[in-house]
Amino acid sequence: MSRALVCSLLALCACGPPLFTVGGQAEGLSGDTAVLRLGDQRLEVSGTASFSFSDPLEDGSDFEVTLAVPPRHHDCELRDAEGTIQGQDVSTVRLICTPRDVELVLRVQGLDGELVLDFDGAPLTFQQDGFYPLQGGLSAGDTWSLSLLEEPESQSCRSTAWQGQVGTADVLISVRCAQARNLGGTVSGLGAQTVGIALDQTASRTLGDGDFVFDHKLIEGDRWQLQLFDVPEAYGCRIFPSSGRITDRSPRVRVPCVRLLYLEPEQSPIGVIGQPDLLQIAPHRGGEPGSDGFDAPIGAPLWVDGHTYIADPLSHRVLIFEGLPTSSDTAVALLGQDDMDHVEPGGAFGRLNEPVGVASDGQRLAVVERGNHRISVWSELPTSAEPEGESDSADETDPEEPLGPGPHFVLGHPNEDPAEPGCSASRLNGPSAVEAAYGRFFVADTLNNRVLIWFSFPSARTSPDVVLGQPNRALCEPNQGEGEDEPTAAHLWHPTDVSFDGQRLYVADHGNRRVLVWNSLPTQSGRPADRVLGQPDLESYFDEDDPIDADRLIAPTHVHSTGRQLLVSDTSRVLLWRGRPSSSGQPADQVLGQPDLQSSDPRVDPAGGPLSPAGLAWIEGRLYVSDPDGARVLVYDSAAPHGDED
Repeated sequence: MSRALVCSLLALCACGPPLFTVGGQAEGLSGDTAVLRLGDQRLEVSGTASFSFSDPLEDGSDFEVTLAVPPRHHDCELRDAEGTIQGQDVSTVRLICTPRDVELVLRVQGLDGELVLDFDGAPLTFQQDGFYPLQGGLSAGDTWSLSLLEEPESQSCRSTAWQGQVGTADVLISVRCAQARNLGGTVSGLGAQTVGIALDQTASRTLGDGDFVFDHKLIEGDRWQLQLFDVPEAYGCRIFPSSGRITDRSPRVRVPCVRLLYLEPEQSPIGVIGQPDLLQIAPHRGGEPGSDGFDAPIGAPLWVDGHTYIADPLSHRVLIFEGLPTSSDTAVALLGQDDMDHVEPGGAFGRLNEPVGVASDGQRLAVVERGNHRISVWSELPTSAEPEGESDSADETDPEEPLGPGPHFVLGHPNEDPAEPGCSASRLNGPSAVEAAYGRFFVADTLNNRVLIWFSFPSARTSPDVVLGQPNRALCEPNQGEGEDEPTAAHLWHPTDVSFDGQRLYVADHGNRRVLVWNSLPTQSGRPADRVLGQPDLESYFDEDDPIDADRLIAPTHVHSTGRQLLVSDTSRVLLWRGRPSSSGQPADQVLGQPDLQSSDPRVDPAGGPLSPAGLAWIEGRLYVSDPDGARVLVYDSAAPHGDED
C-alpha cells in the first residue's frame, strides 16, 4: 500500500516533518501596539501578554522574529528572537518595551499683558505668545494640573485642559487669551418679584427688574446659554435671545416677565389702535389713508427694540410706531410705500403686496407678503421717520419702481422681482405667517400646505432645513393628496400661523379645523405631530355643522404661545388654555368674544370685542388682538385678580 493511500485512510497520520509554533511574551507595552514579523507572517501585539504566530514551522527550520512596525510611544527590543526549531514549540521570544519620556508644552496665544498660571503648585508668568516647556521626563499615569492665578486686565483666557493624566504621548496645552466680554441685559415686568437666571451652568443670579451683568467672563467664539429658574408662580418669563456665540458685538439679553393672562367672556378692551373709539370700524377711520389707521390688519403686532410694527395688508404697508401703543397713536414710519398717503400694491424691491405678518430676532425684520409670495428681510431694524423716495403727490409714486431703503434680500423667489408662486425649496405660495423665535425661523406656506423651518435666521436664498406637512420640499398637495377631510398626524391643509415657545411648536392647521402640537422642534421633514387641539385625535375631522364647544375648533387662523399658556383665534372667538395643553382634544379653559365656550355667533356690537379676531400677541402684560373686520387692533388687560393665577 502506498504512503499516500495510508495517509488518506487514517484520521491522524504523521506525514512529513512535525510542525511547531513560534511565540513568546510581550512586556511593558502599555496603551500601545507593535507589529512583529516571522517570514511572511505579521502579528500585532499589545500590553503584557503572551503571543504566538498562527502558522507553524517544520522541525529543524530556522526562524527569526523581527519588529515590523515599532510602537509609537515606546522603545522596544527583541530577545531570543532567532534560532532553530528543535522538536518543540518555541515560546522564548521576548519583546521588552519601555515608555519614552513625555513632555508637557504650553502654547500661549493672543496675550496682551501679563498672564500668571499655577502649574502643579509652582507659579509661572507669561508676557508674550509662544511655546513653553512645562515639564519633561513624565511617565504614563502621572497627573498634572494647571490653574489661572491672574489674567491680563482686559482679557480672559481659556485652556484646552486644566488638568489631566499623562498617557504615552507628549502633551500640548493651548491657552488662548482674548478681549473679555460680560453678558448682560434687562429684566422687566416683575415688580417686587425676582427670577433666577443661570449662565452655562457655571454662574447664576437672582434678579429683579432692571439691568444686570454676569461677572463670568466670556471671549469671542465662546458659546453661551441662559436658563430660567425660580420663576414666580403667577408670572411667565422668557429670555430673548437665550443662547448664542460671543462675537465682537455681544447681544443684550431681554427677560420680559408678565403676569399670566386671564380672560373673561365678552371682556371689554382697554384700548384700540387704528380707530378713534371702539364704535368705529371703517378702514382708515372712514377717510383717506394716513398714519393712524388700517385696512384689515390680520397679523400679530410685533414689539421689538422700542418700536411696534403692525402689518396693514390691504394698504400694502407696515406701520412703525414709537414705543408700545395702547390707543390711536400715530405711526412714525412705514415700509412698502413712498409716504403715509399711498396704498398701492407693488412687486418691486422694497414695495409690498398684502403684508400679513412681521417677525424679528431682535436684530432683523422679516415681512411676509401673501400677494408677492415672498418674505422680505431687513438685516437691520428699520425705524427711520420716513423712507427715502417719499413724494407729496399720488401721481409720483410707482409701485413697480424699487423703493429705498428697501429690504436686504427676499425669500421665496430666486431674485428680487415678483414672480409666480411655486412649490420647491426656494419658492412660496400665498404664505400667511412668519415667526422668528429662539434662534429658529418659521414660515406658514399656506397654499403649499406646509410649514418651513430654518434652524437659524436665514440669509439670502437659504433653503429650509425641515418641511412639515409634506414628505419633502417638492410636494405641496393638501393633506398630501389623500383627501381634504382625511387628515393624519403628518398632514397639513392651508396652515395659517406658527408659534414656537422654545420647546413646543404649534401650527394653526386651518383647513383641517385644528391646531397641531409638536412636543419638541422637528428635525426631520414630514415628522408627525404629537397631539392635536380642536379634534379628539390626530385622524378626526369635525363637520362644520357639529355643535361648538371648548374642545372643538371651527376654523383656527392664528395661534400664540406665551411659554406657559396658549391662545387660538377661532372665527369669532379667542380661546385660552391656561397651561400648556398636555393631551389631544383637551378643551380650552376660557374664551374671549363670546358669552361662553359653547357659542360662536358672529359679533355685531363692535364695542364689545373683536368682530373677527386674528393675530395675537402677549406683550408686556397685555393682550393685543388684530381685528381685520374692524380695521383695528384691540388691547386687553388680564382680568385675573392678583394671586388668583394657577
